[in-house]
Amino acid sequence: MKRSAFLIILCGLLACSAFSCGSKDDASEAETSAASTAEKSGDSESSAEDESEAETSADDESEAETSAEDESEAETSAETETEAEKTQSGTACNEEDAVNAISEYLTNVADKGDAKAAGKCMYPYAAIDAIGSDKEITDQLFDGAELTQGVKVQPIEVNSSRDLSQDELDDAEAFLEKYSSVLCGTDVDVTLAGGYEIDFSTVLDDGVDDVDFGDTYCVVLTEEEGYKVLVTDAAAFEGLAD
Repeated sequence: MKRSAFLIILCGLLACSAFSCGSKDDASEAETSAASTAEKSGDSESSAEDESEAETSADDESEAETSAEDESEAETSAETETEAEKTQSGTACNEEDAVNAISEYLTNVADKGDAKAAGKCMYPYAAIDAIGSDKEITDQLFDGAELTQGVKVQPIEVNSSRDLSQDELDDAEAFLEKYSSVLCGTDVDVTLAGGYEIDFSTVLDDGVDDVDFGDTYCVVLTEEEGYKVLVTDAAAFEGLAD
C-alpha cells in the first residue's frame, strides 16, 4: 500500500511539471498548449482513474494479505495451544521415543560401558554428577558390577505397552525425587509429563553369541531433561507419593 501511494504521488509531480511548459508569448502556441493541456487533462483524468483503480486493487490485496496473516497466526496459535495441552495432559509422551530411551540405556550399559551416561538415562543429571567417578557411579547404581563393552543391542521388540496412570506417575515422580536427593544430598525437583510401562525383548550380540534379553521397564518423560528409564515395573514404586 505504501509503494502504491508513493507511485501515485510521483505521477502527480510529473503531471504538474508538464503543465508548466506552455509559452505565454505566442497565442497560437498558447492555443496549442491549451489543446495539449486539455488532452493531457483528459489523459490525467484517465490516468487518475487508473491509479485510483490500482490503489483500490492494492488495498484489496493488502486486506487479503492481512486476512491471510491473521489466519496463519490463528493456526499457529492453535497448534501451540494444542502442544501445550498435550504436554500438560501427558499425551506428549511418545512410545517410539520411550523405546529409543530404553535402547540408549542398554547401549550405554552393554556396548559402551559408560556408567555416567547410563546413570543419566535413569536419574537427573545433577544426581549423577554429584556421585563422582564412573567407579563410584557403578558401585552406587550397578552394585559394583563391571559394565561390558562391544555388546551390540539389536532393535527392541515391544511385547506390550501401557500408559502409566496419574497415580503411577505421581509415585514415579516421588521415586526420582527421593532417590536423587539421596544420591546428591540436596532436594531435586522432577515434573513428569507422561510415561509408559513397557514389556520388551531384544538380542545382545557380543560377536560370538547372541543372548536373548527381555524385561519390563517404566519410561517417564520429565519436563526438565526428557525421558528417564526406571529399570523396574510400576509395582516397585507403588505408594511412594503417599
